[in-house]
Amino acid sequence: MTHTKSDLSHDHIRSAYAKWAPIYNAVFSLIFYSGRKAASRAANRYSGQLLDVGVGTGLALADYGAQLQVTGVDLSPEMLAKAHEKAAKENLSNVLALHEMDATNLQFADETFDVTVSMFVITITPEPDKMFAELMRVTKHGGEIILLNHYAESKGFIGWLERVAAPHVARFGLRPNFAVERITQKPGIVVEEQRKVHPFGFFTLLRLRKV
Repeated sequence: MTHTKSDLSHDHIRSAYAKWAPIYNAVFSLIFYSGRKAASRAANRYSGQLLDVGVGTGLALADYGAQLQVTGVDLSPEMLAKAHEKAAKENLSNVLALHEMDATNLQFADETFDVTVSMFVITITPEPDKMFAELMRVTKHGGEIILLNHYAESKGFIGWLERVAAPHVARFGLRPNFAVERITQKPGIVVEEQRKVHPFGFFTLLRLRKV
């Protein structure tokens, strides 16, 4: 599948999540709970420097183990304000920094992080290939990139519904027709794990080792 023009924009995403920020936790905390826990458990196999790309309101911050020094970035200042509040309120001393930053232009040196986590981001960013290149760049060789997203179903009723819905749900910052192969076939990685997680196997956890 070729992608010559993005159907989303950074301004569109900022606008969408500015609206979601006040109610995001109430709406999505339970829906994302199982997937978030699966991603954090995978990350907690590591120690050292962790980068959470698309940290949002900081729902996952308390899930990371004390052996991890956490840096979070997000495009939305409104979402980040919530993350700052959570880190302060829960005294999360291993959260080192939270920055407003574009995932396609990460302001970190090459091979800074032992593990990089991104949940529900790469399938909505306007430039997913550029974002993945940045995740690869800032992750150490031998380190892991952990992604949690919904990917397109190619067959059956759900696949048909996603294709029909795609133009309409973009206004909410969603891209339901994103194929997982667009990630798993990237060079320079080994797919360590690819599995469906709850609710109802709607989300897929990917563990990708940089080689």
